[in-house]
Amino acid sequence: DAAADLAALTFERALAGLHRFRPAGGGFPAWLLRIARNAAIDAARRDRGHRSLDALAPLGDPAATEDPEAAALRAAELDELRAHVRRLGQPAAEALALRYGAGLSAREIGAVIERSEAATQKLLSRALEALREAYRGWE
Repeated sequence: DAAADLAALTFERALAGLHRFRPAGGGFPAWLLRIARNAAIDAARRDRGHRSLDALAPLGDPAATEDPEAAALRAAELDELRAHVRRLGQPAAEALALRYGAGLSAREIGAVIERSEAATQKLLSRALEALREAYRGWE
């Protein structure tokens, strides 16, 4: 229900602000994602008691068909990755999510998070290097 409400709010805001859209930056998808991001931030501020996505089990989780030991190892690895990403900070974590979760380019991500393409690319590079460093001990 909350996701449907946010989607409706996003499109309501987009329709109301369509006259302000300029095709610079990442184009229409980035503009729409920026509106959705801002709506989600506003909703999170209103509802401090919201549940983290980390607390929700992924749908169709392949771990459900694994043996318990493999599922526990997989869950521990995912927890470790989430902890490393959280330590990167909100801008870097958000940029990584948009890059690898939504498949956006640095230019499109920059338009969403209101940074230049070069600054966004640098943010992504530093975040990935920090994750590589964190996992060097695992090799």
